[in-house]
Amino acid sequence: MIVVSRGVDLATVRTLADLADAFQQLRGSRSYAALDRAVNPSTSRTTRLLPPATLNNLLHAKSVPKRETTVIFLAACGLDEREQAPWLRAWERVATAELRRPVGATRVHEARPRLLGVHPAIQVDGVSDELPTYVRRDFDTELHAQITTAAECGGFVLLVGGSSVGKTRALLEAIRTAVPEWWLVQPDHTAPEALRDLAVEPTPRTVVWLDEFQRFLDPVAGLSTAIVRNLVTSRSILLGTMWPDEFSSRVASRKPGVPDLHANDREVLGLAHVIDVPDNFSVAERSGAEALTADPRIRIALDNPDAGFTQVLAGGPELLRWWENASDPYGKAVITAALDARRVGCTAPLTREFLEAAAPGYLSSAHQAAAPTGWLGQALEYATTVLRGATSTLVPVAAAMGSASGYLVADYLHQHASRTRRTVPLPATVWRALAEHHDTRDRMHLAASASRRGRQQEAEMLIRRAAEDGDQEAAYPLARLFASRGKPEDALALLDMLPADDHRVRDLAAWLLNSLGRTEDLTRLAAHDPSAAAVLIKRLAERGELDQALAHFRRSDNLGAGMHYAPAIETLVTSLVNADRIGDAVEVAEGGLFSDQFLASLLVERDRIADLGRWANTGHPTAESAMAQWMATHGQTDRLREIASSGNAIATFHLSDLLAAEGRFEEASTLLRSQAETGHEMARGIAKERLAKLELDRLVSDGRTDEALALVHADTEQGNQIGFHRIVDQLLSHDRVEEAISVLRQQLDRDPFNYFVQTELARLLAKEGRFEELSARSESHPFVTELARALGDQGRIESALALLRPLADGGDLLAARQLCDLLADHGLREELKAEIAAGTPGAVEALLGLPDDSRR
Repeated sequence: MIVVSRGVDLATVRTLADLADAFQQLRGSRSYAALDRAVNPSTSRTTRLLPPATLNNLLHAKSVPKRETTVIFLAACGLDEREQAPWLRAWERVATAELRRPVGATRVHEARPRLLGVHPAIQVDGVSDELPTYVRRDFDTELHAQITTAAECGGFVLLVGGSSVGKTRALLEAIRTAVPEWWLVQPDHTAPEALRDLAVEPTPRTVVWLDEFQRFLDPVAGLSTAIVRNLVTSRSILLGTMWPDEFSSRVASRKPGVPDLHANDREVLGLAHVIDVPDNFSVAERSGAEALTADPRIRIALDNPDAGFTQVLAGGPELLRWWENASDPYGKAVITAALDARRVGCTAPLTREFLEAAAPGYLSSAHQAAAPTGWLGQALEYATTVLRGATSTLVPVAAAMGSASGYLVADYLHQHASRTRRTVPLPATVWRALAEHHDTRDRMHLAASASRRGRQQEAEMLIRRAAEDGDQEAAYPLARLFASRGKPEDALALLDMLPADDHRVRDLAAWLLNSLGRTEDLTRLAAHDPSAAAVLIKRLAERGELDQALAHFRRSDNLGAGMHYAPAIETLVTSLVNADRIGDAVEVAEGGLFSDQFLASLLVERDRIADLGRWANTGHPTAESAMAQWMATHGQTDRLREIASSGNAIATFHLSDLLAAEGRFEEASTLLRSQAETGHEMARGIAKERLAKLELDRLVSDGRTDEALALVHADTEQGNQIGFHRIVDQLLSHDRVEEAISVLRQQLDRDPFNYFVQTELARLLAKEGRFEELSARSESHPFVTELARALGDQGRIESALALLRPLADGGDLLAARQLCDLLADHGLREELKAEIAAGTPGAVEALLGLPDDSRR
């Protein structure tokens, strides 16, 4: 590339000496004093902007000048900001020449757009440029500002928008303008170690290009916040793109009680400056494009009313027409098979063998019978035809020169088909082809996809093939399938392939041995395995063999430490209480996690208060608490007060709760203050926490809610959230709903992403019929789900479903469950079948839960 400015060929500037020579040519006959006067016309000139020593270094290659010095020199030579740009690029190239070149890096200005993910543009006669003239976007100002800032101190910028809306092109244009001489690295998402290595030894002035950012968010080996922070603090610029559904499903607030599958993703994405890219051009953007219609491709895009500007340039409408109005039925079948495969979860390239096996499922019997010799080659030729020089419906992935290892679906076409074919079931031939001819790395999540769609046989087939191909993770679910199908011996054989230290494997093995009645094998396993011990103890307890069950319990170290052993412990405790062996029951309960709470509740339920009292007298805190609670519930205040006066902290806490509930705050405070001053260390801490809560309750009870909130907001510790919850609970307990709503609104203004506040406010708004406000806040999950629930209650089913479906399709499990429950509650079996075809989690279970006559 030749770049000539003021008669100087700047493309040849590579070294410090080259730069000094270029500066000398630009300087011409100007003296040092004249250069300084040009930028510092003050007559006194007590402070020179270009002192002789600085100019001497700059013009004689003594050292690389600072960027600020270079800008001043260029201005002194009469160059405006536009003319300075190529000179500053040359300076950047020289200034960074000594920096280590990252592996595989290229200069930004040398990067090839197609390799970065920029969609090729439609071609028209007489135009040879690879890309059309760039049309400035409304978000470019923000984007350029963020990249300029990141160039100074590092940063992470993420563009979020649909397929073919111009995300990647906008990023490329921004860095070409801001940092053309920086290194650009494009990591492979299948080799996460490359990113980790880059973070360990980062190179400053490097752009890390992460197109389709979701591919780098593998839950096990993907990007971590530490990697992102290391790269940013090294003054690298991270740039990424994502589709809206991929982004929103990962950043949605965590739902209590639901496994947080996107915890790491949410943290990583929280480090990004996110810019939304709309699907369509604004009026201002179209106006800007009108000025660039010398490029006929822009004229074509402006004149197409049926699709977005950028989508037309990328050939999107052509792709749709090529598929939907295919002249070759075999080509259409191959494309549709590929689209459906990606829709249900395929990420790896689709093989020729898969397409050959799957395509017949989309062809009529007549077309199958009349298929010509070489029909597949003909179909692939049709599917890979490059349309208007831009792209094809299926994009070949090279295996070697002249051969393809597989095919990927064009993104634009996939997005369209995901909507239009959402509820279309896949033919059985496609599931079978996926099991037999697709990449094994996809098989386990394809099995989950098949299961969600009610295709249990296909799910088993996929798992079987994955296990046969050596996928160790497939062995456990396959063993569970064998167990559920009454094949315990086959299941045990599979478990032998898996690590013995996996508690899932131990639990299933013990259960299988028990179901087979292999007590001797189970006993041997129980000697060193707590899972087997728990199963054996439960079995013995149920059979009334309590001494043997106790003996195994005493031999099993830390049996009570795991929550999944609780059923065995509780069965033994219950059996011992039934046998009137309270002492043994106490021994077992005190050795288990939460088992003491189970025993205390059981004794209260059985009205065995004397036994509970004897246990409490041993000083066990759970028994003491249960006894104190029983006294408070049964009005034995005097007895409770007597125990509290002896210094018993638990009795004190229950008594203070009782007094506070009666509005006797001063008495409750006196008790708690005494405990806070004289109790043991743990009791003092609990007493102080309860005093703080009591003060909040008192203020709310007195109508001084603002003071209570001020106390909570002044507390910067973790407890401030707990205190806020308490204020809301107190207001609601006094039926002060309007005030609670007001408080929740205020808190949401302070903390917009607080899931508890969102949920509680949404629930109250729905209860009070404030549907307008619910709708206005429907960008957040709890408001959407509450509004959908209210609409469902009013019989406005379609409106409720329209709210829930986007969330469900984006991976929101709670919204998916609510959607399926709504359909089930109204007996809408056909709609449930459609959701099953779409793979909505919970749809299969919801349909099975309908009465038999509703399922038909």
